[in-house]
Amino acid sequence: MIGKFLLALSFFTRLPIGRHDLGALSLSQAAAFFPIAGALIGLISGAIYLALLHLGVQGNISAWITIFFQLAVTGGLHEDGLADMADGLASGRSKEQKLAIMRDSRIGSYGVLALITMISLRANIISGFTSGSATLLVFIAASACSRAFLTILMQILPFARCDGLAVMADRPGFSQTVTACVIGCVLLFAAGKIMAAFAAIAMLAVIYLYLKTIALRNFGGITGDVLGAAQQVSETSILLLFLIA
Repeated sequence: MIGKFLLALSFFTRLPIGRHDLGALSLSQAAAFFPIAGALIGLISGAIYLALLHLGVQGNISAWITIFFQLAVTGGLHEDGLADMADGLASGRSKEQKLAIMRDSRIGSYGVLALITMISLRANIISGFTSGSATLLVFIAASACSRAFLTILMQILPFARCDGLAVMADRPGFSQTVTACVIGCVLLFAAGKIMAAFAAIAMLAVIYLYLKTIALRNFGGITGDVLGAAQQVSETSILLLFLIA
């Protein structure tokens, strides 16, 4: 279990956890620990934001500094997927060409626009939160749940390629998927706003059905970039719903 947790943590973060022999473990075998790794990211982000507010830094500046630290902790893993997927979708080409564009390390104008829009939106949403333990719980819940529900797409959708990050991660088992989603939902309800939690689950269902349709129609299945985009949209949506609540 420790090995699975370290594998999930080393994938989702750039935290210096040292070198560990994880044997033949695949990322899918660590799927149950996706929300745990996400919760840790949310805890760090929330703590930074609240510390800055406590020091008297303005909310919007605190939010942008928090985003900077989020990117430093995660290495921009999911943001990269969002940008690549935006470039692929906006190209209007064949499935094979879209996949080739998404694999290209260069970023296009649509990828830049997607990043600017999503990061700016998330920063502005974060700046609306005030200090207090409730805010910290929202950060934890949004970060954990947005990563927990990735296991659903990983299990139900075919792979768009015969290689790549999604294929290397492999397909999680049913029990791993259920465990991850249950942990994500528990943390969501622990944030203290019951109606917002139910609304978030309903919104995630809509987002995932839409992404499933887009992925199958445009790419023939999922890639690591699709999963990255799903995490970004999910986390931002959860934060927005809890801010409204």
